[in-house]
Amino acid sequence: MRRTRPGRLAASLIRVGLIAALGAGTLGAHQQPPGDPATSVGDLRFHASAVPFRHGAREARAEFTIRVPYQEIGFIPQDDRYAAKLRLTVQMWNPAGKRVGYLQREADLQSTDLAATTDSLLGEIYELGLVAPPGSYTYRVLVEDMNVARQGFVYKMQKQKRQGEVNGTIDMRDWLFHDPALSGLEFAWEVGGGVEGSPFRKGPYEVMPHPSAYFGHFQDAVSVYYELYDAPPPAEGRTYMLAARILNATGDTLFTSVDSLRLSEGTAWPHAMGFDVSPALPRYHW
Repeated sequence: MRRTRPGRLAASLIRVGLIAALGAGTLGAHQQPPGDPATSVGDLRFHASAVPFRHGAREARAEFTIRVPYQEIGFIPQDDRYAAKLRLTVQMWNPAGKRVGYLQREADLQSTDLAATTDSLLGEIYELGLVAPPGSYTYRVLVEDMNVARQGFVYKMQKQKRQGEVNGTIDMRDWLFHDPALSGLEFAWEVGGGVEGSPFRKGPYEVMPHPSAYFGHFQDAVSVYYELYDAPPPAEGRTYMLAARILNATGDTLFTSVDSLRLSEGTAWPHAMGFDVSPALPRYHW
């Protein structure tokens, strides 16, 4: 079981809107979540998000990150431990309704800690990717609890399992392939040094996904991973200025950050940044 336990309790909760821009122009990745599209509908509650990246020179990759709290999973006693099974399915369709991507994975979970299996803060985190030509797509992320039947006569007749889904759209059109360009923004619970063999390693980073993009409650440090793309630098190298802003719900700028990168080789470069948003959060005393 992969557990994610938030660290320090803060007294407020915000969903982050972030703009990352390259240089002084308008080129950049803009992610300001409208409402709560990352939360599932259905019987099983989880969070999921889809982020666009390049996949080579001519294809795009939609990276889906999923977090399922343990209290949403039906663990059952099995010998000296508790066991559960999840099935995760991601699909994408083009505007004509043709399916362009499909991936399904099953995960067997085991724990000897009963308290952990009912915890709302601990959770399973998964990352799945679909590769497709440049374009705009609709997607569905489906999570099924294979140990729990879905409630309702018709569902039981169809042998459906307890499930939830997140539906959305992802833009991976030509803007992603104009040099220079930035990928989409992947919000993270934390970003650290890369761990060999980890499914969450991205270049030199270990990126623990945070698909809900909620910060301030248990975690008041906003971390973001993205990639910079461009033609190969000249022999003397090339310098990039990366500017980022965090906006509140009304569009006001809360925080800004400017970083510079000096690059001498390659065509794709991973980058991460972090913000401490605790100064913008109200504090309460009991």
